[in-house]
Amino acid sequence: MTTAHRPTFHPARGGTGRTEGDLSKLSQQYSSKDMPSHTKLKYRQTGQGTEEELRRRDLRRELEDKEKAVSRERRSRDAGGGDTRLTRKRRKNDDELISLDEHGGRGDQHRKAPPEKNIERIVFGSYEIQCWYYSPYRLKKKAIERLYVCENCLLYTDDIRMYRCHLARDCERANPPGELIYEEGDVQIYEVFGALQKFYCQRLCLLAKLFIDHKTLCFDVENFIFYLLCETDKDGAHIAAMFSKEMHSSNNLACIMTLPCYQRKGYGNLLIQLSYEMSKRAKYPGTPERPFSDLGEISYKKYWLFVLLEFFDSPVMRKVEDVTVDDLEALVGINKDDIKDTMEPIGLLSHLKGGTYIVHNPKLDQENGVERPSPPVRRLDPKFLVWNPKGFDRPKRRN
Repeated sequence: MTTAHRPTFHPARGGTGRTEGDLSKLSQQYSSKDMPSHTKLKYRQTGQGTEEELRRRDLRRELEDKEKAVSRERRSRDAGGGDTRLTRKRRKNDDELISLDEHGGRGDQHRKAPPEKNIERIVFGSYEIQCWYYSPYRLKKKAIERLYVCENCLLYTDDIRMYRCHLARDCERANPPGELIYEEGDVQIYEVFGALQKFYCQRLCLLAKLFIDHKTLCFDVENFIFYLLCETDKDGAHIAAMFSKEMHSSNNLACIMTLPCYQRKGYGNLLIQLSYEMSKRAKYPGTPERPFSDLGEISYKKYWLFVLLEFFDSPVMRKVEDVTVDDLEALVGINKDDIKDTMEPIGLLSHLKGGTYIVHNPKLDQENGVERPSPPVRRLDPKFLVWNPKGFDRPKRRN
């Protein structure tokens, strides 16, 4: 639309319940001179919209319902249950979802190149961050210069007055929802179930999409668990990084993101360590979801090599010449295919008759001068992790 007017906000669940008129009066009381540059948005920009916008909104909701049905059907087929034939109805549903994706809508399939970046930068807490990629935020304009995102509840607006009013009066959250499972020094990690905090997790995915090119999950969050790493100070917990994990999946990580303003602090590697510690406690070898981003592949290969070489440095392994990949998988918690991909390029993997793979001890293999990766900036201390796999995929309460 070409006409511009003040954005309308609707109270979120648990909000103050102010009407639009109340908010208009409140926003007039606060100008940029009166408000500090950073305090701590609980209202989501939707707008009443024209008849055409309402029609599109109804169509979008209808396609969302179809998307969920198709997604459930695909998961059932992938699990080996049900009819796997591609019927005319299934083909029609798939085609509708692909068509929606081509117009920058929702869905898990991005068959064409992603849309152009629609947000130039975001104001998030005390940082103004340059965005990298397109994210399907619901905005009146196709492209905006600056989006204001509350770092506590993740609600957003392009109106600075509404943003400051929200920070000053409305947002009561000082840390993410969910359960605190890890705390060490100035680092906290929260576990948030998408089924219990749907709208919060959707907004978290929209934020992550600004910095992850290949991320497709933004709205279908019910089957995912999110782990948020926060830096803490006197003002509360500030989101720095996150990863998601699909429930009832052998993958221990679906996607991972560190905000640009918190990079080079070791937070991404710390979350990778967390995902593998959880795999160990759940007693299954972990592996991340594919495909990798370029940076993700480099990070994981460095992590795997460091863990494997550190394991061979342990006293019990110093005099052991070889170990099978299957045994190594059970001992370190890394999937055997990832072990093969890590050790084969450096000449420490051999294939024996009968399909057995063995890994040679790099300490005893004189022919291979293995370059050891640098240790992680931050090490996860398992004693600070208050988490167990009991009821892992069965959330019981709302926070």
